[in-house]
Amino acid sequence: MHALYLRDLAGRETVTLHASRDEARSSLVKRIKSDWSASLGTQPLDDDALIERYFASGVARYAIAGVALDR
Repeated sequence: MHALYLRDLAGRETVTLHASRDEARSSLVKRIKSDWSASLGTQPLDDDALIERYFASGVARYAIAGVALDR
């Protein structure tokens, strides 16, 4: 499992669990697109460029880490 920590541009913090690192990254991209759609402009960005641009402000932060859950 992988945990995605995200502090968005508004300062809201969330942690979500995902089955894989790719799933966590896809969730991050989806969240950026939904929260930041008005600022994206008309030029489509690939996922790497989108992530880089969103976090360039220094306000937002994210981390993806592998986690093990004891059940």
